[in-house]
Amino acid sequence: MSPPPTDAPAAAAPAPATTTEQVATALTLGQQMTQLYLAVAQPPTATPAATVAPTAPAAPAPNPVALPPLTADQQSRLQLLSVAATLYSFNATIAAAGLAVPSAQPLIDDATPTVDSITNLHAEILETLTATDATVATAYQLGCALASVCQATARDPSQLAAALAQGRIDDIRALLQRLRSALPPHAGQAVIGALNNWEDWLAAGMIGKLAMRWDRDGPTIGPAFTAQCSEWFSLLTGQKNAQDLLSVDDYVDAGEALLQRYRDLGCRFLAQWWPYVAAGLVVAIGIVALFFIFSSGDTRGIGTITTLLASVGLTAKAAISTLEKTASNVEDSLWQAELDAAVVDAATTLPEGDQPVVTPVVRPFHGAQRKAAANAKAARAQAIATRTANRAAATKPEVV
Repeated sequence: MSPPPTDAPAAAAPAPATTTEQVATALTLGQQMTQLYLAVAQPPTATPAATVAPTAPAAPAPNPVALPPLTADQQSRLQLLSVAATLYSFNATIAAAGLAVPSAQPLIDDATPTVDSITNLHAEILETLTATDATVATAYQLGCALASVCQATARDPSQLAAALAQGRIDDIRALLQRLRSALPPHAGQAVIGALNNWEDWLAAGMIGKLAMRWDRDGPTIGPAFTAQCSEWFSLLTGQKNAQDLLSVDDYVDAGEALLQRYRDLGCRFLAQWWPYVAAGLVVAIGIVALFFIFSSGDTRGIGTITTLLASVGLTAKAAISTLEKTASNVEDSLWQAELDAAVVDAATTLPEGDQPVVTPVVRPFHGAQRKAAANAKAARAQAIATRTANRAAATKPEVV
């Protein structure tokens, strides 16, 4: 058999993907680039070798079939190959825009890629994606930003508080808001709400029934947040459907919350329009009273009553029709909003089994729970506003 030709043409680029698929791919690419950068910039500390040779032969491994783990260099190369494979998915889209496709091949050919070379590749990817599709570029930025916080927290749990204080969590929320329509259903709001829950929990400063201490609780907080990040990426990239997180009880709670929302809407309607409702009832009662007073029970007056009631718009058919039309217009939006709240709760797993300060279903007569949720939301909004103002003041150029 003759050997294959060495000058075989390269495989054709894949067909352009949909926007949703490109957003998911860009998120993954951002995560991979961040992991690659940290692997090169902050490689894991190697175990120092023994200075004295052992006098006795080493004991055999307990499982001689098990393969040894990858070295740090091998892991970096694997991450670099993953970046190259993901970049290939954008070949058709970028080429259609008439731009050069960023390539990771020079880094693959280099035995030891540097931080500068990875930074340059990152800048080239971001510039090219921004020129090609701003939504996809935003997804890439989101992948980088979220992966950066996740990786930093995995290495040092106290970095989560630092990321919050420095506004990096605020940036992630802003990127998620911009991408909500391009992300899988409920995924964007699930991660935004889960980040809010983590911020509220950190602000409360309690883990279980004890005051939080990073030196003691860091080993618990770090893995919990790392597990959250893995689930959030699976939701944002569409690997997991957000509604798959919900149990039967979650749907029951969402239905109960929807009924409560209808009740609140009804109360607000009566509060705003009660003079007209009261006037209509007075007119209807007055018409019926006049008939019985002056008609002496004449059944022929029933037709007159019906005509008068219809003239003031108080027939049962008109009322029911109006209510059904109003309910049908808002039903789907309200249900989707309640599912958002339920998914947020399902996508939040705090350390030590702690519950979020803002729960998805606030019971009608649980005043303390409702007050705690309102206070947490107000405190979070104030904290975000303060961080935003501080960052704006820090970046404001000085007037000469």
